[in-house]
Amino acid sequence: TMRKRCIITITAIIAAGLVLCLYCVLLRPPKPSPLDFAGVRRITPDGEEWSHSSGMSWSPDGSRMAVAWSIASSRTLRPEKGYLYIVGAGGEEPHILTRTRVDGLVSYPAWSPTSEQVAYTSQREPGGIWLADVNDERDPIFLGEGQQCAWAPDGERIAITYILSTTFTIYILNVRTGERIEVFHVSEEGRYPRGGNIAWSPVDDRLAFSFKQYDYYNPNEPYGIYEMDLVSGVTRLLTESRQGASLSWSPDGTMLAFTGVANDKCTLVIMRLCDGVMITPLDMLVWGPVRWSPDGNEIAFQEASGIIYALDVACLL
Repeated sequence: TMRKRCIITITAIIAAGLVLCLYCVLLRPPKPSPLDFAGVRRITPDGEEWSHSSGMSWSPDGSRMAVAWSIASSRTLRPEKGYLYIVGAGGEEPHILTRTRVDGLVSYPAWSPTSEQVAYTSQREPGGIWLADVNDERDPIFLGEGQQCAWAPDGERIAITYILSTTFTIYILNVRTGERIEVFHVSEEGRYPRGGNIAWSPVDDRLAFSFKQYDYYNPNEPYGIYEMDLVSGVTRLLTESRQGASLSWSPDGTMLAFTGVANDKCTLVIMRLCDGVMITPLDMLVWGPVRWSPDGNEIAFQEASGIIYALDVACLL
């Protein structure tokens, strides 16, 4: 009868669901943890549940890290936004050292290579690039409009990306004098830039940056990752990526770490600039910022869950 057929069909569906659940629980291999890989340690403090970071930056001596995140939930702390957290990252038990109140949604911190100051992007009014003291001695200073920034090795200049409508611009700001020089500009009617990640070589006047121009009919165009020599003004395309890559130079300026796609997975990619060879050391999702440590020994990355880890470079190169 119709009733029996319905009962049999429902029973079969339930049985199939149970079999699938048993497969997922018992037979399906577990997702790898970053700590399963050799040379990986955790930087995010234990004991709290953290939101995904929107940026991080090592201190010049590599003992600390400025992280833009908010506490998602905790038994001891309420959710806090608008803070720049300073985390111990020198190999001891991860812990929060200080937090600096900067107001607004904070992202893309960049620690000065020569001082206790961090530049960052904020949506507070006026939105753009701000400069804060790590020790919280002075109120944050507004530097100018922009999406992201990167310090020069001299600690006096900052490269800033700025997107407005169909225009993508990079300018260099001298923090001490206020002088502002445009070094890159592209604009095309009907094509809208996206991205704006930028990194300054620790050894010379080269910039790495990523962006794309797209139109509404083809929004999935890849991002281009570029290298610019500020002395000669020459810009060259290094590679393309489906992700708006977070970029970080090796301290000797010979390699570039970024978030890219390998085997249809967003992950950590390391590129040798001399020959373009790509290295993908982690078979796992890496989402968000990646940052090479000042001594070159580690690369900090954010796993898909939002936890920040550091990878020992000696284990992969």
